[in-house]
Amino acid sequence: MLTSITFTILLSCNKYKGDLLVINAYYSKNPLCPSYVYYESEKLTIENIRRYKNGKLVEYQGCGSEGLYTDNFDGRGKYSKEDEALKQLSISKKGNKIFFFSKEYEAVKESNDTIFVKSKVDDEYLVFVGTIPEN
Repeated sequence: MLTSITFTILLSCNKYKGDLLVINAYYSKNPLCPSYVYYESEKLTIENIRRYKNGKLVEYQGCGSEGLYTDNFDGRGKYSKEDEALKQLSISKKGNKIFFFSKEYEAVKESNDTIFVKSKVDDEYLVFVGTIPEN
């Protein structure tokens, strides 16, 4: 009984429904990774992609020495220290402001379900693909 109550509470606390991709990308003249996303006619090299399903981190794709590698958390549930802090999605939108894990970003480009935001680090961008709930 306690397990079902806990599960119900966890489900009710999770506001995000659906799939969301969070892509970390950057400008580079000498990219180490073969994957790109285009922004303003320029290639942004993809550093990593986190895939969320109903607010939970289910997959991580990163650039390794020999191409992309994937961690699938859906089945095994073992997160790295970095992923542990990001495993429960925290995101909302108000106008052109995106609130992602207690940080505020400004959307620099929106197209359908894709939003580009400039990171606080030079030449880095976050790309959100999916519907972000309005705050």
